[in-house]
Amino acid sequence: MGLFSGFFTSDDDRKRDEARRQRRAINKAEDAIDTVDSTIAELRKDELKEWENAKKAAAAGRKADAMLALQRFRQFEVHIYQLEKRKWVFENYLNRLKMSTINDVFRDAMEALNDAIQVDVDMVTDSIEDINDKLTDVTALDKEWEKNFQKNINGMSVQETDIIPDIDALFQAVQGEVAINIGGGAKDVAQTRPTINDVQAKADAILNTSAEK
Repeated sequence: MGLFSGFFTSDDDRKRDEARRQRRAINKAEDAIDTVDSTIAELRKDELKEWENAKKAAAAGRKADAMLALQRFRQFEVHIYQLEKRKWVFENYLNRLKMSTINDVFRDAMEALNDAIQVDVDMVTDSIEDINDKLTDVTALDKEWEKNFQKNINGMSVQETDIIPDIDALFQAVQGEVAINIGGGAKDVAQTRPTINDVQAKADAILNTSAEK
């Protein structure tokens, strides 16, 4: 059974195994970096001790001892420098390999999107045309309502801005409200804001005037 088990491994199983191997390899690489960092930290402790020994020897007038301590200090610096260089190269390779695994993730995601999403250009085009036809009908219907409205107000000329403020008027109202809020005045802010009730009142006034004619 074991001899032929590989033939029955699904694509999903293979992908999971590959992802698992990648995670283990990356974890091992990151552990190696941690080990190098720990080694460098220990070397820094040792070199600082030698630095202190050199200072004490120099202060006591023991030049030869100070020079030996500094030689050991420098040797630690060389070791640290070599480790830092190798770690930098290793981290550079690791980061580039990590990026390659991210590219694989994007590739798999794109393949999944391509499989899952079907684009029917003809269907979308037909739907847009249907919507445009309906919007054309709505526009024609709006014009019909407007024509009958004009008939029913006995010839009065009523513009939309007579009832609903234009953008400039609305902006002035906003500025007034902001000024009142900043100044802390006692004036009712609602008086500066064109409300639905204001619009309705204007409409009622115009229609009532028309009805009285």
